Amino acid sequence: MATIIFHFNGNKISIQCQIEDSFDKISQQLANKINKNAENLLFIYNGSYIKKEQTFEQIVNYIDKNGKTMDV
Repeated sequence: MATIIFHFNGNKISIQCQIEDSFDKISQQLANKINKNAENLLFIYNGSYIKKEQTFEQIVNYIDKNGKTMDV
């Protein structure tokens, strides 16, 4: 199990996921939680846009992978 902390409109929103979950699935969970359309949201991690077909494991850097947490 991993945790992604989204920074949205000054709030921190935590979403739990599996490391093999696609970011598309993860972003949909966030969108449902904040009542937004996931297609209208852009996500940046480490200065780069996240491709929704990638998994948590493919996106996260070495340090965050060991802690199983990432900030988006």
